[in-house]
Amino acid sequence: MERVGLYAGSFNPPTKGHLDIISRACNVCDRLIVGVGINMRKKAVIKPDERVQLLEKATAQFTNVTVATYEGLTVDYANNIGVNVLIRGLRNPTDFHMEFHMAVTNKTLSPNLETLFLMSTPNFAFVNSYLVREVAASGGDIDAFLPEEIIEDVKQIFAKRMELLKELF
Repeated sequence: MERVGLYAGSFNPPTKGHLDIISRACNVCDRLIVGVGINMRKKAVIKPDERVQLLEKATAQFTNVTVATYEGLTVDYANNIGVNVLIRGLRNPTDFHMEFHMAVTNKTLSPNLETLFLMSTPNFAFVNSYLVREVAASGGDIDAFLPEEIIEDVKQIFAKRMELLKELF
């Protein structure tokens, strides 16, 4: 049976930590779908189509990865596209606590869907998209947190957003 994985998240923006999980998930999945979740309740700095483009660029070296957007419950999306394993990255015990509850809920809703937890590589354990957004909004250097392939693209996106904010105030 083909192992089809789904690594879902907001990826706002994609980080080296995300790419690390994607790279490792490629070794355990025949196909990996990176699902960019669209959640209207979250105020995303980077538009969904931009996040897809960034992820496609950052994952171009992986032949078994595709990137797509989706709305609604991740478990429903996974079932609709034939996924049999959800990939989740864990940076710390707090992540595990939240992810454990989500995995149990997903298993209840879809008994044939497995969840595979991948521990963060230690040098990426502190990296998250919120941190990158905060550093970028303060004019700090975000290069260390982003895949090399998308550094300039992300900087341009943040520069445009900051210009729009300045015009409003």
